[in-house]
Amino acid sequence: MKLTSKPRAGIQCWSDIGPTFGVSTCYDLLVWGLDYSSNLHLGFGFACPENVNANTYFTGASPFEVSELEVFKVNL
Repeated sequence: MKLTSKPRAGIQCWSDIGPTFGVSTCYDLLVWGLDYSSNLHLGFGFACPENVNANTYFTGASPFEVSELEVFKVNL
């Protein structure tokens, strides 16, 4: 799925919480902890599609568990 990003939005990788997507310390998608618990709230760095819930758009619940995650970076 591809979402429209806002200025300065992107991915940040932190050793203590895992990959995050958004801007600065306002994360749209955050994966943390040893059990890969996650939190979703679209709108900080990526546009939330109209007529959907910003907290449950991907999985139907927030927080939610991630069993596998792949992150790709495009170098321009």
